[in-house]
Amino acid sequence: MPAGRYVTANGEDSFCEVKRWEQETWTPSGQLGQYLLIGEGRVIIDVLASDGYVNFGFSACNPLVPYVPPDQPATTFGQGMHVVDLDIAPGTYRAQRLPNLSCGVRVLGTLDGRRDTDLFRNTYAVESEVTFVVPANAVGVWTGGCTEWARIGG
Repeated sequence: MPAGRYVTANGEDSFCEVKRWEQETWTPSGQLGQYLLIGEGRVIIDVLASDGYVNFGFSACNPLVPYVPPDQPATTFGQGMHVVDLDIAPGTYRAQRLPNLSCGVRVLGTLDGRRDTDLFRNTYAVESEVTFVVPANAVGVWTGGCTEWARIGG
C-alpha cells in the first residue's frame, strides 16, 4: 500500500478493526496499536513512507480509499476518527454518553495506529455528560459510545 492517508467508512451495524504490527505475522506481543470501531463512523489510517516492514490488518472493514479533507473544520462530529485542523477544530467539546454504553475518547498524536502516541484516552462509564479538550497539537480524535460532540469553547 503506498504511503498516504486512508479512510474507511462504517455503516450503522458495521464492525472495523485495524491492527498495526512490525512482524511478518501478527502476534499479541508484536502489536503496536489498534483502532476498533463498532457502529457508524470511520477509521482513518496514515501509511508512512518510512514504515518499511510494518503491516496493517483490517478485519471486517469497508474498502480503504484515499482521505479527502473537507473545505473547513466542523464544530460538531460523531463517532469514529476525525483529523484535527481538517475535520474538526481544536477546542473544548461536549457530548452525552449513549444509554447502556461507555463513552470512549482518544486524542491521537498520530494516525498510524500506534497506541503509545495517544495524548489522552479515557472511557466514561458512569457520567451522563462528557467534556474533553482537543488540543492544537493533536493529530486526530477517536470516539465511540457518545452522542454527537459539539464545540463549546476555543
